[in-house]
Amino acid sequence: MAKLADVTIRNWIKSGERFEGRGDGEGLYLRYRKTDGVPRWNFRYQISGKASVLHLGSFAVLSLSDARKTAKEMRARVALGFDVAAEKKDRKRDARVRIDASVGQSRSHSSLTNTSRSASSADGSIRTSFAAV
Repeated sequence: MAKLADVTIRNWIKSGERFEGRGDGEGLYLRYRKTDGVPRWNFRYQISGKASVLHLGSFAVLSLSDARKTAKEMRARVALGFDVAAEKKDRKRDARVRIDASVGQSRSHSSLTNTSRSASSADGSIRTSFAAV
């Protein structure tokens, strides 16, 4: 399989050509479906006989050389027995939990803050009072 070239990829994008996967070799693929806004890098691998795909990022953010470096790092981790896609899912789940926890704390803090608004005064202006806790 021939290696991809940056110029070739840019020409595909410019012409609007869409494709399921163009391989660079050793598990690195570029996908540009009709539903995709931008081309996306995928790393395909097998671990314990199970085929998996790790989404590395978009072509707009991750250049061809950076995608090759990232894929090389992921190949090394897979060779050591790590499921890199599962690791990424775990990191995202942990980040969501931390975000939800911090949002929950800020919501509980804001509910402790008493905000009351009084009716408009005789001149028609609205008075607002904030009681700090």
